[in-house]
Parts: sequence; C-alpha cells; structure tokens
Amino acid sequence: MANLEKYEDLKILVLNKIQNASKEKPIKSKILCSDLNISFRLLKELITSLREDYPIVSKDTNGGGYWIATTEAEILSFINMINARKRGYEETVQKMNIHLKEM
Repeated sequence: MANLEKYEDLKILVLNKIQNASKEKPIKSKILCSDLNISFRLLKELITSLREDYPIVSKDTNGGGYWIATTEAEILSFINMINARKRGYEETVQKMNIHLKEM
C-alpha cells in the first residue's frame, strides 16, 4: 500500500507544478523529473493518470512543456499534435511489417 500512497503523492506534486504553468510558460518534463527525482517514464505515467481528471496538454515546439488547457483551441492543438505523431508511428509500423515479410 505504501507504493500506491507514494504514487498518489507524486501525482499531487506533479499536478501542483503543472497548475502553476501556462501556455506561455509551460513546465518542462526535465524540470519535473529533476524536481521530483523521478524518471521520464514515471512522469509520463503520472501525467496520463492525471489526464483522467485534468486537461493537461503539452507542446514540442519552442522548448516544449506541460500546462492545463484553458481553451478548446489548446486542447485541439494538442490532439492534432498527438494525431500527427500517431500517423508517423503507423507509417513506421507498416514499413517494419514489410521488412518482417521479407525475412
């Protein structure tokens, strides 16, 4: 049970830091990981969990970072970024499947 409590405590800490960020000044994953002494993988897991209750978005450009969306446009921009990534992954999988068939 202690691990679950620690996980929930980490979620609260991540949320508190993201709540102080904005689109103009997002908080970088590197800062979150460093400040909380956690891995990038754990940070992504915590943010995914927090997204069940909060519209946490991010951007890759201009230094990147996380914040809580306050407009539809911010959420739509985030969705578009994720969809573009998804298409890129799907293309890569298709190419790798061709290689598999050739082996």
